[in-house]
Amino acid sequence: MWTRGAGTEDLAARFNESQDKVEVQVTRISGDYATKVATAKSSGDLPDVMDIDDIDAPLYALNGVLTDITDRYESLSYKDDLNKAQVDLSTTNGRIYAIPNIAGPSIMMYNKDLFRKAGLDPEKPPSTWAELLEAAKAITALGDDTYGFSIPVACGGCIGYSFSPLIWASGGEIFEGEGADQHTTFSSAESAEAFGFYKSLLDAGVVNPAEYTEDGSTWGDWLASGKVGIELGTPVFYPTAIEAGVDVGTAPIPGKDGGFATFVGGDVLAIGEGTDHIEEAWQFIQFMLEPAQQEFVAEQGLVPTRLDMLDEDFRAKYPASATGLQAMENGHVPHTLAFNAIVNDANAPFGTAMEQILTEGVEPSVALAQLDQEATALIKQAATNAGIS
Repeated sequence: MWTRGAGTEDLAARFNESQDKVEVQVTRISGDYATKVATAKSSGDLPDVMDIDDIDAPLYALNGVLTDITDRYESLSYKDDLNKAQVDLSTTNGRIYAIPNIAGPSIMMYNKDLFRKAGLDPEKPPSTWAELLEAAKAITALGDDTYGFSIPVACGGCIGYSFSPLIWASGGEIFEGEGADQHTTFSSAESAEAFGFYKSLLDAGVVNPAEYTEDGSTWGDWLASGKVGIELGTPVFYPTAIEAGVDVGTAPIPGKDGGFATFVGGDVLAIGEGTDHIEEAWQFIQFMLEPAQQEFVAEQGLVPTRLDMLDEDFRAKYPASATGLQAMENGHVPHTLAFNAIVNDANAPFGTAMEQILTEGVEPSVALAQLDQEATALIKQAATNAGIS
């Protein structure tokens, strides 16, 4: 098995100890995972089980990297409890090629102590943009180098993950269509309004100017510092801040006038195309989705992908993970071949447009029109590379 991150070795050891028919050997892949997958595909040496970034599932499916597991998925008694956004992302041309494993939904985290000091109710987090802005202003007014809101301005991928739910929760989309005919809608009214809202946060002085150069390398440190009131980000930040002595509350990311949404990042499990061990691989995948293993995921500060894990006991034990599961009721993740090129890669056009709007004084309509133009070109190029006309 190839894996992207920590924790899988422990789960594989559990599986190996639970039976004596199959042994899973885990290799943690560092560096460029996609390049190593492409090399293994070319040499016919793909691993039996692959733990992959869910955003890459469509491209891998089209490139013949993954085994069709539709019938196996349909046989699962709990399939309707699996995170729908990740299932949809793992579906290509009506067939399923991967199974959700670990969810990474973006959520809102806030410093309850700062809420109290600012005269805000720590049990009533902001549920609209107006409330969010007012809370951020009240916290910033405390002074002492305290700021109400955190934005990692120089990290396009970070913002794409934490900012997009503002659009979805307000009824907007950022991608429309499929394949070579897909295009982005960053210049739509709902999207442009969200970009404008982020600009209003900077204009109100509620974001630390030191974050204008935050490239993601210390993103989670701002909440843990105790000097930031509200942060939109990954639940992984929660245990770090708690360990630093911050009293952290969590809530879904709100829309303009209410509602909520989340960007469901995370990992999916797939079976490498051409393996001689399909049945053994599927046995291990099913083990990974058992409640005991899903709870282990929560113990690591991550979010399980089975929505039926969410009960009162789980909420009490794992508040941030529970918020993530709740938010996944309106979970989104773009089904596109070019997300990394548009949002995550260095110098990707999304990050460029965001910085232009936030710090360079470029009119949102101009920056977003250019973003849509460049993003749509990248989609067409990705489709061509994948053999889609």
